[in-house]
Amino acid sequence: MRNLKAAVFILLLAFTSLIVGGLMLLTFFRGGNFCRVFVIRPVFSFGLWLYGIRYRIYGLENRPKVPCIYISNHRSVVDFMLVGAMDFPRTRFFISATNKRYWPLKLFALAVPLFFIPTQKFPEERTRTFENAEKVLRETRDSVYLSPEGDRIPRHQVEPFNKGAFHLATNLKIPISPFYIHVPADVNQGRGFDVKQGTIDVHFLPFIDTRSWQLTDLLKNKDAIYKTMVEFEKKVTADEKPVSL
Repeated sequence: MRNLKAAVFILLLAFTSLIVGGLMLLTFFRGGNFCRVFVIRPVFSFGLWLYGIRYRIYGLENRPKVPCIYISNHRSVVDFMLVGAMDFPRTRFFISATNKRYWPLKLFALAVPLFFIPTQKFPEERTRTFENAEKVLRETRDSVYLSPEGDRIPRHQVEPFNKGAFHLATNLKIPISPFYIHVPADVNQGRGFDVKQGTIDVHFLPFIDTRSWQLTDLLKNKDAIYKTMVEFEKKVTADEKPVSL
């Protein structure tokens, strides 16, 4: 049954991407906001409904009211659907360059501003991507979302953070808005679309002011936020029994 749900959702994404591509062409690439609000977000919300996933958001008052860098953990494919369904005004997204092989995502990129980030195997290309992102964000004053863990990690723990998000924040001097996605162990079934129904919680933690940050303190600042996320995870998963993946 779950395989059928995955097939339906993937086919729907492909069909929706064609609609997005067509609307962007018809509007001379000016219909991005319409596509995000009235086409893309409803499709991801439908995907959550299809899988029987409900979500609750806590701490919205902790989100800054200025351009920021959103970061979160990334433990399940549910994150992909959740972030797509949530409201992130004027926000760009980092996504792994390995996803370029999926043509629907390329069409989504016409409406949703994406930065395709190379894997750690290509450090020079990663550096260029972040440099370009910094330039774009300075010009547009948009927010941006990325997971400092990098690849999706199906294990039930926050993995060590990469430096990119914190380097970006240090240079741009904009706040970091961390949020923790709690996907219960019995819902998260690993890297595939084999997801069980249940309720996931999104917790926005207090944002971090980076105006005084210096590059010399990059690792210290990164590790401090990582520690905060790990400690928060311990609290919300204290009574949870891990499931073998």
